[in-house]
Amino acid sequence: MKKGSAAYILISILSVLALTAYLFLYRPLIYKLHINLDKCKAIENDLSNIRLKVGSVVIEPIERDIVFEDMALAAVDELTNSAKAGQVNFISVSPDKICASNYPDFKVLPVKIILESKFEDAANFLGSLFGLSKSLAKVTSFDVTQAEGSSDKIKMLLSLNLYVFSR
Repeated sequence: MKKGSAAYILISILSVLALTAYLFLYRPLIYKLHINLDKCKAIENDLSNIRLKVGSVVIEPIERDIVFEDMALAAVDELTNSAKAGQVNFISVSPDKICASNYPDFKVLPVKIILESKFEDAANFLGSLFGLSKSLAKVTSFDVTQAEGSSDKIKMLLSLNLYVFSR
């Protein structure tokens, strides 16, 4: 065998191996990379759109006229009126004594409420607590059970704190 033909055979074998490696290893990986690149660009586009939407959200401030501790019953009245608008029936409302809070400018009026309503109405009532103007409300606990004699209503035992200004 000639020296040149051995080199020719070696180069041919290496070329076939390189072509095989390209066809069976490199090309499928590049194909997967392009598919994932398209997915990544779509996700980045979605993320950019979401960031624009989040940036354009305007939260309107609630005008609050928080009452002082000697007018705390006005805050309880506001609480009960917000429930009446949402078709929530109070079975009992039990305000406790006003006590000190962890916040120096506020006092706490603990209130225990037993209410009965449809689940959606109770959820709307809980959401409306954020919009109270005479106090700040914080739900401390709640327990939900099915109302007696009605399959579409719930009974909720709700404990919340109404924060009012201290004098």
